[in-house]
Amino acid sequence: MPGLRDKLEEIFRKEFPDAQVREEGVGFGSSFFILITSEFEGMDETDRQDRIWALLRKNLKFEEIKQVGFVLTMTPEEEGAYAE
Repeated sequence: MPGLRDKLEEIFRKEFPDAQVREEGVGFGSSFFILITSEFEGMDETDRQDRIWALLRKNLKFEEIKQVGFVLTMTPEEEGAYAE
């Protein structure tokens, strides 16, 4: 049975073929994820969040959605700057 990270990766890769999904932490019954894709270039954070949460609502059960605490969105370029 796939874990939540695996499910998110499958969902996001269907929409964003170059998606990288990392689970960065767990607390209070939910997980923190980072989603990196070049598809976010030129999009503001609100549009990114609207798009990913629409995908999650469409593809996950309510109990699974409750386990997703936050999804940080980045482009590959933003990830590089963040890592420096």
